[in-house]
Amino acid sequence: MNEGKYINFQWVKRNPKTDVYEVYTKKEHDYLGQVKWYFPWRQYSFFPGTYLVFEKTCLRDIANFLEKLMMERNEKMILEGLRKK
Repeated sequence: MNEGKYINFQWVKRNPKTDVYEVYTKKEHDYLGQVKWYFPWRQYSFFPGTYLVFEKTCLRDIANFLEKLMMERNEKMILEGLRKK
């Protein structure tokens, strides 16, 4: 899922171990923020732009996208752990 009802998630780059995505509105292609790894919390997080307002559908889409990224990362870590043994 790289899109929600009103927003799109665009892959930007790969940091050493994690990906960075930018979040835009579908209709006007306005920049909303970034999704990237936040080391202190050890999970993907949303970094919104300034002076933005979100409603529940957009917030739910962002939360679903974060959960998807974390599931993919956990699956990858499990597979890499199995390969190293």
